[in-house]
Formats: sequence, structure tokens, C-alpha cells
Amino acid sequence: MRALVWICSCCLLLNACTSNPGADPADAGSDLQDDTPLVLSDTTGPDTTGPDVFLADTNPTPDITTSDVARDSHQPSDVGGELCELYSEPGPYVVGMSTIELDGASLEIWYPVDRGDELGASRARYDLRDWLPDDARAMLSGSDALTRTMDAYRDLAISDAGPFPVVLFSHGLAGYRMQSSFLTVHLASWGFVVAAPDHRERGLAQIVTHIGPSGDNALATLRQTRDHLESENERSASRLFRKLDLGRLAAIGHSDGARAALALGADSEISALVALAP
Repeated sequence: MRALVWICSCCLLLNACTSNPGADPADAGSDLQDDTPLVLSDTTGPDTTGPDVFLADTNPTPDITTSDVARDSHQPSDVGGELCELYSEPGPYVVGMSTIELDGASLEIWYPVDRGDELGASRARYDLRDWLPDDARAMLSGSDALTRTMDAYRDLAISDAGPFPVVLFSHGLAGYRMQSSFLTVHLASWGFVVAAPDHRERGLAQIVTHIGPSGDNALATLRQTRDHLESENERSASRLFRKLDLGRLAAIGHSDGARAALALGADSEISALVALAP
């Protein structure tokens, strides 16, 4: 199931969003057939078994680039073809990640890093218990079963090959911003900057404590995330300074997050949509 999500998501987003890194932003989106966002719906739900671990290919194919894909595959019917099989493997970039505080909540960002810059660094880990209320966390103390290691590294410098297209990810009910790190890391390895906020009003702690959401502010949160990225792209002290091509913007969501992503698609600047188990 995860391979299907990787392949379909990468192909759709690359068709809609990606051109040669460093290309003129004025050319962004020129490979689209029209201005209608593309939508791919997966109704089977994500595979939640096993750790979110990637072992990056140390010998990526150097002669196939994302610009080749954007140029040579225009139609949604290409999804699942030989070209898309390429994207079941990690891309040519190492993946960096960092956490940003945004209006009292956390926003996770994964981004492309030049290969070799990760040498000497350790892969990033997270613990599912970090999103649980204190009493539930105490019940699960002493277990390593809820930790995940990602093929990503904290706070490395973003590649100078950008600006890169941007993906906003919205998690589902009882989820958390890291829930689909297998996908967010994978997309970043192919040259996307991926931003995933926590939706606390329907997140894991809220559901465990209250058995139901307190509302749904996901659409507003995604818009706030987009606006924050625009600010970071213009702020000279930011790691993301002039590294984001927000003219090539996609939205992905899982379950309730898919509803938020589809609603965000009403905004004219969204180039592509992926709805997972909407």
C-alpha cells in the first residue's frame, strides 16, 4: 500500500508541480494541460504497519531528473506506468527536517538536502507518545515500540538547487503531523518542500481524551501554513529564504485531512491535490 501511495503521489505532484530546480519561476506550471487541479483519490486507507524507516539509495539514477518527468508525462493516465515505478524508490536528495512553532502549534517541514551533507548526522526519530495526554503517555512508558526512525536529518541546510515546489499535508482524525512521514520524507527526497501542521482540535490527544473533535480548523490552519511559508521565503534569516516556489503548490490530506486539502483546492494557487481515503 505504501508503494502505491509513493508512486501515485510522486507522479501526480511531479506532473503538476515540478520543473527543473532553479528554473525561472515564470515557467512554473507550464506542463499542466489546464488550470484545473488534478485529484487522485485512494479509498483503501494507509498502511500503518511497521516503522516509518527509509534507507536512501546511495546510487541514485543521475540521468533522470524531475524536469524529465514534468516534460514527458502530461496525462493522469501515466499514473502506474513504467515512469511512475521510478518513484517507488527514494529520490536523489537527502532529506532535512525542522520544526517551526506557528501560533502556539507545531509545524513540521521536510526539505531536500544535497547528498553528503548528512555525513556524521543521525537520522531523526519521533515518539508517538509525544502526541498523547500525560496519563496515556504514562501507561505506555518504557516501550520502544512507538518510536519511529525516519530517513531524514534535523536542521541541515536546504539544497541550493531550489526554489522547490511546495506540498501542504493535512493529517486525519486522531492523527498528528508526523503520521505519514513515510510519504512526506519520500516526497522531499524527490525535490519537494513538505509542510505538515498539527490539527490539535482533532488530533490524537483530543480524541483520546474527549472521544471526539472540538471542531475543525484545518482549512484555516493550512492557509496559515501557506502564508507562513510565504513569509519565510522572503525572510533573509530563514533557512527557507528564496528556496520555495509557491507558484507550484500542492495539497495532500488523509481522511479528514483530505477534506481540508480538497477545500484548499478552491484557492486558485493550488496546482495539484491528492486525497487519501477521503
